[in-house]
Amino acid sequence: MPNVNVLESKTNIRLKGIGIALLGALLMSLDPIFIRFSGVNEFETSFLFGLFTAISMAVVIQLNDKRGLIKVLLDSGWPLLIAGGLMLGSASGLVFSIKNTSIANTFLIFSATPAIAAAFSWIFLREKVTKQTLAAIIAVVVGISVVMSGSLGSGNLKGDLLAITMFFFTEPTTFSFNTWLIMGAMGLFTAPFGRVLSMVATRYATAAEVSMTLMLETVLAPVWAFIFFSEIPGFNSLAGGAVILITVSAYTLHLSKQES
Repeated sequence: MPNVNVLESKTNIRLKGIGIALLGALLMSLDPIFIRFSGVNEFETSFLFGLFTAISMAVVIQLNDKRGLIKVLLDSGWPLLIAGGLMLGSASGLVFSIKNTSIANTFLIFSATPAIAAAFSWIFLREKVTKQTLAAIIAVVVGISVVMSGSLGSGNLKGDLLAITMFFFTEPTTFSFNTWLIMGAMGLFTAPFGRVLSMVATRYATAAEVSMTLMLETVLAPVWAFIFFSEIPGFNSLAGGAVILITVSAYTLHLSKQES
């Protein structure tokens, strides 16, 4: 018979991980508010987001890795540069999407990440795909199609497409103090700490449990959009979003059972 104290300890550790993931999701759900209030265009917002995030990540590495920032960069080599480029593209896609479509659409499409990652693993890494994974991928594609169909002819399609996939030209000297302050708060604090917390959470809870918890971000972001901008999702966004969220939830629960 399992030791009760051991079981309680494991439960407490997993709850700690879920709590950390919840805080991370809360912080990341604030991203669109900062982006909308930045007061500058997409290119300039992406520039500031990247600048402040690079500063905050450099500080974190310097403080937490005994090798120091320069040694870490030299040891990591090309893989780190490629990863950095992908992160820049992802962050820029988020900014451009939020500037050009509804916040709800952006985060509903982003919530499909687990199924899309599984599809990429199948295509590029030749990993085996179960029937459940394949069904989830198909359902998510259908959900995204429904969400995007509501943007046809509305001027929001460009933002939806950017949410799925930059070089920028900026003039920092023209930025107002409020712009620097708002993007500094996002790039130095909420955005990087939210993402760091989401990674730290996996030390205590399973990846599936953390993924499920981080889905709260998809729910909170439209709530902030309604509070700050009176933005109400359309029927297509709600219908497609329901398909995506239900599919990803079911798929994550399936993974959670496999990990437990």
